[in-house]
Amino acid sequence: MSGQYPPGGQSGYGGQQPGYGQQPGYGQQPGHGDQTGYGQQSGYGNQTGYGQQTGYGNQAGYDGQSPYAGQQTGYGYQAAPGGPGPQPAKKSNVKLLVIIGAGVLALVLLGVVGGVVVFRANEAAKRPGATPTSAVQAYLGGLAAGQAATVLGFIADPPTDNPYFTDDVLQKSADRAPLTAITVPEVEGTKTGSATVEASFQLGQETVSETFTLTKLDDTWKLINPFAEVDLSGVKVAQLPMLINGVKAEGDSVQLLPGSYEFSSGLKTIDYGKSNVLLVADLGETVEVSDLAPAVTAAGKKAFIQAAQKSLKACLTQKKLAPDNCPNLITPGTGQKIDESSVRWTLLQETFDSVEVNLDSSAPTEVSGEVKLRIRFAGTGTFNGKPITFNNNSWEDELRGYIISTDLAKEPYPITWTSNY
Repeated sequence: MSGQYPPGGQSGYGGQQPGYGQQPGYGQQPGHGDQTGYGQQSGYGNQTGYGQQTGYGNQAGYDGQSPYAGQQTGYGYQAAPGGPGPQPAKKSNVKLLVIIGAGVLALVLLGVVGGVVVFRANEAAKRPGATPTSAVQAYLGGLAAGQAATVLGFIADPPTDNPYFTDDVLQKSADRAPLTAITVPEVEGTKTGSATVEASFQLGQETVSETFTLTKLDDTWKLINPFAEVDLSGVKVAQLPMLINGVKAEGDSVQLLPGSYEFSSGLKTIDYGKSNVLLVADLGETVEVSDLAPAVTAAGKKAFIQAAQKSLKACLTQKKLAPDNCPNLITPGTGQKIDESSVRWTLLQETFDSVEVNLDSSAPTEVSGEVKLRIRFAGTGTFNGKPITFNNNSWEDELRGYIISTDLAKEPYPITWTSNY
């Protein structure tokens, strides 16, 4: 550092010692306002400490020289050649910070918007029907839950007013043969809006593999004709009602969704046999139900036999030689006159327990069977004018056959008797 040190005549700690007086470099500095530094501070004795020192004043920055523009003497002050000139103001960082902050904010906003777009795209991809796979899953899920509205929502052209596309019909199917173990592979549709999905599921005890054809309608994939046409013309007859899962079949053909369908007549006496449950799994094809055939139920056979027994009982109480529509009759011979008020009929033997019930194929509500009876007759009258007691001892030990028949669709099942001997 140039200059003398210490400057000439310095008294020790006596009179006024020029300390660190007005020192350039700590003057008025922009950015920190008018700040006084270490004000009038007394040193040792009558000594001005760090004199009137203004805080960071017109101080030049790092300009390649000493950070202090002027030259500083030891304990005094000596101006640099030319004096301490004005120093350039330091550039503000506010604008730069604003620009950086705006950039960061823009990036954050872009990230948020991008995230929202990605989130919405992912959510859209998860929407049922957004892909062929999700459409088939939703369709089969609706069947499993017995929800007809869900199922119909994923059919491209659902049949109108189909009485079998209802919650009640589907729920009966699900109760009998639950639809489970649904497996649908990931499939991307074509740009033309078509797709084929091979899915598998369990229908009751049967494993089903089915190929579904789909089309895209208004950004939603839907299945094309995911049901079966069932031909009833070979088994449906006019005399016997036909109900499918409790709903009456009006025509000779019906459309059914995958599931289990029970065929019944609605009658307790006649039904459609032991093979009356149809499992629909083959879609898009016509399903025939050749194994479906009317049959007398156990309740029907019981009702038939009871009706015949009741009819016989009524016949045996009649005091007539030949009651109408009865198995018991007797024809007087020549010279015989029988007083009908004296007629008594007694049942000695019957074979109702072994009656085989037959259903008329041309009229499936009409049934018949053969029963054998042994009946005793007794009465009084005259023979050639002389009083006499009559009986049928000549044939009372003989079992005679009779055909009994009725229409099991017409309660209380009137019985018709026809001799078969």
